Amino acid sequence: MNKFDEIFKLVDSVNEKIKFQNLKVAQTSIVVDDFGLTIGEISRLTSNINNIAKEIKSEVEKGQEITNDPQLKEILAEVFNLGDKINNLALDIATNIEKGVKTSETINKAFEEINQVSSEISQLMDKISENTYETLLISSYMKTIATTVKTRKMEEILFDLFEKDVDRYILRLQAHIKGIDRLDPERWGDYQAFPIGKWYYSEEGEKFKQLVKDFDFREFEETYKTLHNIGKELIIAYNMEDFLKVEKLFQQLKTISRRLKLYLEDLKDKYLEYYSK
Repeated sequence: MNKFDEIFKLVDSVNEKIKFQNLKVAQTSIVVDDFGLTIGEISRLTSNINNIAKEIKSEVEKGQEITNDPQLKEILAEVFNLGDKINNLALDIATNIEKGVKTSETINKAFEEINQVSSEISQLMDKISENTYETLLISSYMKTIATTVKTRKMEEILFDLFEKDVDRYILRLQAHIKGIDRLDPERWGDYQAFPIGKWYYSEEGEKFKQLVKDFDFREFEETYKTLHNIGKELIIAYNMEDFLKVEKLFQQLKTISRRLKLYLEDLKDKYLEYYSK
C-alpha cells in the first residue's frame, strides 16, 4: 500500500505544480513581447521553474525506489530526463540574463521549450495517475471486509484521488483554452471514462448506491455529467474561436466543479462510515 501512497503523492505534488507552472509560463511569455515584464520577474519565475524541476527529479527517484513495475520505472526514468532538460533550459535563461541578452525573442524561445517539456511531463504523469487509479480500483474489488488500517487508507485515498481528478480536469481544460494543450471534445465529454465514472458505474459503485439511502445520487450523477458536458462544449467553443462563450462556460465549469467536490466530500464520509461498520 505504501507504494500506492508514494506514487499518488508523486502525481499530486509534481503533476499539479507543473501544470500550474505551464499556464504561468504561457502568460509570462505573452507579456515579455512588449517588455511589460521586468528582468527581475523573469529571474524569479525561472528560479521557480528550476526548483520545480529539482523537485520532480527528487520525487521520481523516490518513486523508482518503491515500484517494481517495469512500465512505471520506464516512465519515471523519462520524467527524470525531462526534469534535467528543464533545469538546463532554466540555466540558459539565467545565463542570458546575466550576460545582458534581454531580447524578448531569446527569452520567449526558452520559455516555449520549457512549455513543451512540461507538457510532455504532464502527459507522462497522467499515465502514472491512470495506472495508479486502476491499481487502487482493482485492489478494492479484491477486498473482503474493510477493517484493516491499510484498507481504510485505500478508501480514503480513493476519494482524495477523485477530488484531485476534478482539479486535473479543470487544469487540462484551462490549458486548452490557453492554447497549451489540445484536447479531444468527445474524450473529455465521456464521463464514464474518467476515474469517478469508472467507480460510480462499476459493480462496487452500484452496490454502494443500493446500500446508502441518505444521499442524493441522482443529483450527484447529474452534476458529474454536467461537468463533462460543459467541458466538451468548452473545447468546441474554443476551437470555433467563440471566446465569449468560452469565458461563460469556464465560469460555469468552476461553479459545477466546486459543487461536485462538496458532493464528493459528503460521499467520502458516507463511504468510510459504511466500510467502518
